Amino acid sequence: MIPNEMLEELHRMNRADKLRVIQLLADDLAAEEAIGFIPGAAYEIITPYGNEAAAQVLSDFLATEDTEGLRLKPAPDSKPADAAESPHHQP
Repeated sequence: MIPNEMLEELHRMNRADKLRVIQLLADDLAAEEAIGFIPGAAYEIITPYGNEAAAQVLSDFLATEDTEGLRLKPAPDSKPADAAESPHHQP
């Protein structure tokens, strides 16, 4: 359990100090769990933000007929989606 005094002190800290505490605790946890992080190292976080051009290239590629061979096809023994049995389906 965390002592009230420690919680009060954490709440009074400025943003930068709070982030530093988070970093120290994350480094400690990573070291305890031996998950392969190097304490104090910086790791890049890859997000889609700022990659709009790459997203457009992928979108254009997926829209072309060249991707027809890449689409998943049903297994030979499966029925097409429109022939699937349903309680409301009448032949």
